[in-house]
Parts: sequence; C-alpha cells; structure tokens
Amino acid sequence: MQVALEPNRITITSHEFANMVNKSLSNKVGLGLYDFPGFDLSSYFVSGIVKTLPEWKKLASEAANDIIDEEGFNGLT
Repeated sequence: MQVALEPNRITITSHEFANMVNKSLSNKVGLGLYDFPGFDLSSYFVSGIVKTLPEWKKLASEAANDIIDEEGFNGLT
C-alpha cells in the first residue's frame, strides 16, 4: 500500500517494488522478474525509503536494466 508522507512522496512495499521491476522487465524483454530467481532486489529496495512515484519507477527500471545486462541481453537497455 502506498503511503503519502510528504506531498508527492510515497513509501512502497517490497512487493510493489518487485511488481514495478517485473513490469519494466516485461516491457523491455518480455520476461518477468521470476524468470531471474537469482537476482536480489535488496540492493535497490529498502523498506521505509520515501520517493516520488517517478523516482520509484526510475529505480525499478534501473534494476530491470541491471538484470537484463547480467543475464546477457546486452544492447537491449
């Protein structure tokens, strides 16, 4: 559940962040986060951090790009 703490700034759950990464991966390579079970999102997501929704989406996109690069889909990001 998104919780507004400051105007335009929210905190999200790890599940919501994983869904954002999943959507980004799906849009980029047609695969989902669960196709890459060894990738750890803990270096990207820390509970309680406050960001704007565009900042969260950018971070999720960066995580997706890293997954793509690590898995050999180079040139797609």
